[in-house]
Amino acid sequence: MATVLAWLDGDTRHRQRMVDMLNAMGEKTALDELGFGTIRDTFADALFPATSTQHTHIRYLLFIPWMFRHIAADPSLNRRAKKNDRAARDVLADVNMKLVEALKQGQNYESRSSADRTGGIIGAQAGRALRLLPSSIYWSAMNTLQIHEGPETSPIRLLHRVMDTRAASTRRRFSEETDETDRLSDGLAWTLPPAPGDFLRADAPLTFELTRDEAEFLAGRFQRAEPLQDRPVLEQSMTAWCIRDHGCNTTGAQYPWEPELLEAAPDDIRRVLVHARDFNLLTRGAAAQYNVQLTEALADQTGSGPHVERAHEDLDRWLVKASAHGVLWDRDAGHQDFTDFRDLVLSLNPRVARTTLDFVERWLDTARLATARHSTTDNPPARDLLAAREAALKGRRARLTHAAAREARTGMMGTDYDFRWSVARQYLDDIHSGLDAADA
Repeated sequence: MATVLAWLDGDTRHRQRMVDMLNAMGEKTALDELGFGTIRDTFADALFPATSTQHTHIRYLLFIPWMFRHIAADPSLNRRAKKNDRAARDVLADVNMKLVEALKQGQNYESRSSADRTGGIIGAQAGRALRLLPSSIYWSAMNTLQIHEGPETSPIRLLHRVMDTRAASTRRRFSEETDETDRLSDGLAWTLPPAPGDFLRADAPLTFELTRDEAEFLAGRFQRAEPLQDRPVLEQSMTAWCIRDHGCNTTGAQYPWEPELLEAAPDDIRRVLVHARDFNLLTRGAAAQYNVQLTEALADQTGSGPHVERAHEDLDRWLVKASAHGVLWDRDAGHQDFTDFRDLVLSLNPRVARTTLDFVERWLDTARLATARHSTTDNPPARDLLAAREAALKGRRARLTHAAAREARTGMMGTDYDFRWSVARQYLDDIHSGLDAADA
């Protein structure tokens, strides 16, 4: 049964609210309405481990342990942080603000355009209202790269260990136990490069540029980081390959499967990239069809549909791309490439639900029929498939079938996945610039 959201004819305020909702549809978001996220993250974790969409520059992986040691070495900060976990977080937030100010100086923050105002500085705009500190954002990466080597389960636990270790080391220096070969571990990598001498000093600017030693340390960590996979698929991650092959040209590469990268990549990485490319194209079609149905439903409610036409145009553009030869696993007569896709995904991550893979396959079959007809919008099976999938995942929060959900949640669906390539590319640029640095 179709659901309808209605309002009194005389209630212009309610009608305007619905129109505003429709206008909000103009911006695509990262909403995962159809449950593609587990496969997306499976590819991203295999190709680019130790990355997150919240990451900016790789030098944060050094800033964080340097901040911990800075707090441990400062008597006032140390004393405050040792009170309890909340005090430790407050101290870490204060020190992060010092980092923000130092980076603003080093990045010419005030002279930047509004479009690029943050310059990759986490907390540059939020200030003390920042909810997730860099130490939390980069925590998983620090563990994956073994920059943090201890049993601690959170940044605050590690900070306490760093402080306790410094106190114990100070006591040992005043005792007979002074053997340098018996140093205490503070939970951070032994080979961690030292912080700059003026790190977090007042009016000392700081940049994201790596020294050669720092770049070599981080390059080594990424080269040793194993791709996340259940059964052997990749010998190394794409990040590790691009670091080792210093000639790997990432300049201007919007996706990791750009032709020059595909041609140069080893066979195992190329296999993953080709499947990731086809999956990206397929999900973009599902998102385009979803947006058509969503904007039509909202237009029916408001009597105004400025975004319906644009949604149809997006779908038409996708249909042209999806009709090209050799895409969407259309490289052999029996479509065995898609069978290989299923096998690959489950080899990388057996926890991906079979229902998700089944839905992907059903949408692929629908998309192939649609490209032959050059239409999905008038195809009831396609509409029913997406509506049923969202309803199964979201229940009463499914926007295609529940009017109240459309009012509660706005934004068009977007699935142009690069599998965290943009983050990895920034990391690679930072590392390669550091390796080219003149300083020893």
